[in-house]
Amino acid sequence: MGKHREEAMPPNQDSLKQHIMRANYQAAVYKSALDQFPDIPSPHGRGWIVDGESIAIHWTDLAPAPDSILEFVHCDCKKTKCIQGGCSCLEKGLPCTDLCKCVSCENTPQECLTNDGDDNDEDDDSDSESED
Repeated sequence: MGKHREEAMPPNQDSLKQHIMRANYQAAVYKSALDQFPDIPSPHGRGWIVDGESIAIHWTDLAPAPDSILEFVHCDCKKTKCIQGGCSCLEKGLPCTDLCKCVSCENTPQECLTNDGDDNDEDDDSDSESED
């Protein structure tokens, strides 16, 4: 298993489509640059995301990688809690996993947190079977 930075990964078909839509939109804007009253549509849905006054690139509609690969993503931050910058999982919006080297991490999915000892349901079932 090798280590690769996300930026070094080749683009997929969907990211190419988004890039072409952005380039096409930009070309249309440039084409109307000499018009006195250009009719320029919103960039939203043309490879861009408009949120209020800000515009951001819409990179892809697909997940960054299949779930089977995301399971192997891990950080090497070796910091505790992982609630501030420096944790690569946190920066990418991913939860830390068992493969991460962090300690007492707070960047874990809620379902993975330790159980509070509510395993009494299994004990109740076994007691009721033995009474029959």
